[in-house]
Amino acid sequence: MIYDTTENADQYRGISSNLDKALDFIKSCTPDITEGRHEIDGEKVFALVSNYQSKHQQESSPEAHVRYIDLQMVLSGEEFLICGFLKDARKKLSGDPDKDIAFYEADGIPLPLSPGKFAVLFPADLHQPGIRVHEPAPVKKLVIKIEMQQKSMV
Repeated sequence: MIYDTTENADQYRGISSNLDKALDFIKSCTPDITEGRHEIDGEKVFALVSNYQSKHQQESSPEAHVRYIDLQMVLSGEEFLICGFLKDARKKLSGDPDKDIAFYEADGIPLPLSPGKFAVLFPADLHQPGIRVHEPAPVKKLVIKIEMQQKSMV
């Protein structure tokens, strides 16, 4: 997992070309971006922008993905992103491989997300987004789906 500020985003260039495309996108992203899907590089890298109310932690479950890495960034408002390790999950609750998502019963630590901060979540990282900081409140969020790339054996 990576948790940092957008001013430090260039430090993570070179990890993968797909991540580099996502980092380029967040530099140009502003809070007035329209809701919905934004193409970056077809199914390899794409952005999803949504508006919602943050919620109590008990209203959702931690999730993980296999095919895609998530880059998550709040554009307006604030939330906690509860994070943990997949290997520490107590049990798998449900999942949909076609949608690249599985839900788990697990504990985690809250990371505050507000404008200017981002998190990159890999397949080994459980995450529970959209959790209220104080009371439930409006949040505008950017999630970039970054397809995992095969490791080179060079």
